[in-house]
Amino acid sequence: MIPPSYLNAYKNEANAWFKEIIHKAKNDENFETDKKIKIDVITTPLSTTAAILNYAEKKDIDLIVIGNKGTSGIKKMLIGSVASTVVTYSYCPVMIVK
Repeated sequence: MIPPSYLNAYKNEANAWFKEIIHKAKNDENFETDKKIKIDVITTPLSTTAAILNYAEKKDIDLIVIGNKGTSGIKKMLIGSVASTVVTYSYCPVMIVK
């Protein structure tokens, strides 16, 4: 199990990263100022896929946006793919960003 101090450090690092992204988005001339960006950093003992799907269902999310490293072929079969599993089991639309 990961010590709570590490989890807090990870959350703080992730929040700083997301704040920078939001700042850049809001300074983009194409950003619609009436749109709200919400960020939640989640720690859970569940698998990444289960955590994403449970959170989306619990919060009644309209769209899941997820990145994909582009793993394919045998490597994908051995390692698995979070994005692929989320697409397979999600109750709502999923957008995969490469």
